[in-house]
Amino acid sequence: MTETKTHDAVSSTRQQKQKNDLENILETTKPRGWWALGFISLSIVIVGIWAILASIPQTTAATGVVNSLVYTSDLTAPATGNVVLTGITGGSISAGATIGTITTDTGTTVPVVAKRTGEIVSVEINQNSYVELGDTLLRVSLVADPSSPIKVITFLGQSTIQRYPLGASVDVSVTDAVSGHSVYTTAKVVDEGSTPSSEDTLNSTNGNLNVLTNEWLSESSGSPFAVLLEIDNWPTGDSSFSPYGGLVVDLSRTYDTVHPISWLFGGR
Repeated sequence: MTETKTHDAVSSTRQQKQKNDLENILETTKPRGWWALGFISLSIVIVGIWAILASIPQTTAATGVVNSLVYTSDLTAPATGNVVLTGITGGSISAGATIGTITTDTGTTVPVVAKRTGEIVSVEINQNSYVELGDTLLRVSLVADPSSPIKVITFLGQSTIQRYPLGASVDVSVTDAVSGHSVYTTAKVVDEGSTPSSEDTLNSTNGNLNVLTNEWLSESSGSPFAVLLEIDNWPTGDSSFSPYGGLVVDLSRTYDTVHPISWLFGGR
């Protein structure tokens, strides 16, 4: 009799467990559960299709500059004598403006006239100093003419320069610190250096921006190769601005694509 009761108790416990399991199954198969299961399944399918068909762009970035060697000019003394600069305002000069005078040994006053518009990079003489004909008075960063190709330069390491082949199109973005306007355009690689450039060359092309020179040297592991680019389509209009020598620009180029599975396992 006792064995029969024990058997009935075990059977009742098993039946209760089966009932609970069935209730759990029914709970998970409610519409909300099916929606969740369907969403997960669809996500898996989408990821699978993406992994088979998609490709991941490989991009490289660099910092360039509107070439100061091209867009820098020295304003020289038009005569020998004592020089006084008076028309320099706001670090800029305009073509045709009289920015000072030179008093010659005979007492003649000769005006110092700016020949081109630009930003003053440095003043090479002291006020009331004695200068010779042809001595450099000012070094001026010139405003480039947007109707002509804008000359841009950057310096890259030997391994990176391969991602900027001749004729390649490069994305350019730059923001003017004065107006706050931004320009987005493209440039084309027109030439590349065959040997590493010196630190002096880097300084000359960027208008002695030591921070940028150090960046170029660091990124190239001390062997910076010049990459010359030209911008043919510099935007004009109220939302744009004129480029000038020493203007820093951001460069970006998509040089390849890689399959997601290859990328996941370290492929290139």
